[in-house]
Amino acid sequence: MSTPAAIAGVLPATIQLLSSSHLTTLWSSYGHIYRLSVRLEASSTSPRVSLILKTVNPPAVSAADESHLRKLVSYRVERYFYSKLSSALSPPNSARVAKHYPVAERASNDSLLLEDLNVEFPVSPGSGLGLERTRIVLKWLAKFHATFWGLPNDPSVSLIPPPFKVSNPSEAQGAWAQGGYWYLDTRQEEYSCIGSEWKAYLPQFQAAAKKLKTETTGRTLIHGDCKAANILFSANSSTCALYDFQYVGGGLGAQDIVYFIGTSIDGSILRKKPGAEELLQYYHSELQQALNARGLSAEADSFTLQVLKEQFDVALVDWMRFMAGWGRWGNASWVETNVRRILSRWTAVGCP
Repeated sequence: MSTPAAIAGVLPATIQLLSSSHLTTLWSSYGHIYRLSVRLEASSTSPRVSLILKTVNPPAVSAADESHLRKLVSYRVERYFYSKLSSALSPPNSARVAKHYPVAERASNDSLLLEDLNVEFPVSPGSGLGLERTRIVLKWLAKFHATFWGLPNDPSVSLIPPPFKVSNPSEAQGAWAQGGYWYLDTRQEEYSCIGSEWKAYLPQFQAAAKKLKTETTGRTLIHGDCKAANILFSANSSTCALYDFQYVGGGLGAQDIVYFIGTSIDGSILRKKPGAEELLQYYHSELQQALNARGLSAEADSFTLQVLKEQFDVALVDWMRFMAGWGRWGNASWVETNVRRILSRWTAVGCP
């Protein structure tokens, strides 16, 4: 754990550290997260501000396996997102994320300094989100996806390949070329563990993974890890903010939706009619508004509700593929029931 003096050394000279507290250790002991009380100006009259400091100090490993490389690159992806991309999410009419603050030059490769979202968004909801909170998150996703609509095709945005194809993980710069942490190219071990009940559907799983990788209609940046644990709500739950952008990258908005409702919302919402249908309609309506607000009316017209539903089915099959080899989670029974229906249809008429 870092000392206050070491933490102060991470801050630029313009920020005065008043106090610090350790919040948590990063997954697999790859670093730490602290809450800092600071003054943004070196003056006793400057108000106290709460910031979050994320420091990365990976453990030594005997051999760099895919999981280790993925984590190393993911923290660089997150710093790239906040320093290069997050400014596009300008308040008040966009998806809310933490404001990014610079660190001292010597700490730029292993530290991330952010606004403390808990000040404005003090509610950590846990899993089992109700309908109103579910809609708030879907609205956030619609605004986020609309903001970065088509961005993976922008040559000014650096994109990072799967971990084993990264030449130097300690110097990688960009968002993931394929967002999310469970896509097939990086989950061959889990794929090999798929049980006999799903073996017959391996060709369909392969087809779904390829579709998500190559589909150009509606391609955007996805959050990649949109679950309840990475969401905060305002005190009255009228707005939300998301954090943890280690797996932000190219993809289809349906992937974020599938992961979110498959892991984090009250399952009764999905079991009652219209269920997921209503959620997709709500997201699509919010997305259309957000695209039109950006002057992307042609893109909004071409991305129909039917296109979204088809992409949602593909993403749902892909999520089931991961769970089939890794383990069931959240609303897994609902996911499985619907995936079997989708696979039955694909078997009859052909894969997407």
